[in-house]
Amino acid sequence: MGTWGTGAFDNDAATDWILDLGDAVSVGLIAEALDPGPGYVDAPAGEVIVAAAALILAYSSLADAEPTDVSRWVAEHRELDVRPLVTGAVAALDRVLGAQSELADLWSESEDEADQWRSEVDRLQHSLLSASWDAPAAAAEPARAGKSRPWWKFWA
Repeated sequence: MGTWGTGAFDNDAATDWILDLGDAVSVGLIAEALDPGPGYVDAPAGEVIVAAAALILAYSSLADAEPTDVSRWVAEHRELDVRPLVTGAVAALDRVLGAQSELADLWSESEDEADQWRSEVDRLQHSLLSASWDAPAAAAEPARAGKSRPWWKFWA
């Protein structure tokens, strides 16, 4: 486990996943990260789930200070609507914390940081559920591209 801290992006799998997002133009890669398949969740998949959930939270009112790569990616992709992924992210975090998770097993072996890691994942879940979610930047005001407003909109 290439891990240097308890944060969502403090491991190799999460860092690699953020780099793999690159120029993604949809939420598809984020949604895929939240679904490791049925059964046991291996450690790298669990680390990516935590990173994906933190990335989703970065779009909310409760965004944490994230690494520069994450903040930059979110700023460049503000038009993506991650709101439909929140419920799946919370459920995926439940799996990461559960008995069928290699990541939870590995953290439980760390006497010093196990409680801190679990607390951070719990806080991430709670934040996802309690955050306020604005419409994506592009969805807030449709582009007019030279189109005039329909006549019935003048009185609205």
